[in-house]
Amino acid sequence: MKPGALQVFSTGSEIGAAMLDRLLHKSVVFNIDGDSYRLGAHQARNQQFRPKGGNN
Repeated sequence: MKPGALQVFSTGSEIGAAMLDRLLHKSVVFNIDGDSYRLGAHQARNQQFRPKGGNN
């Protein structure tokens, strides 16, 4: 690769957008609504360690 080849893009977000554009060009995107199992497990774990009876 040439040393100045990536200087065409001014920011990293433009490179990321270009990469996603190429990956998603002919793909099917599924939007999944609802709660995440990982988030639910994380919140349950945090509830165990919170102090009880306080305003915090």
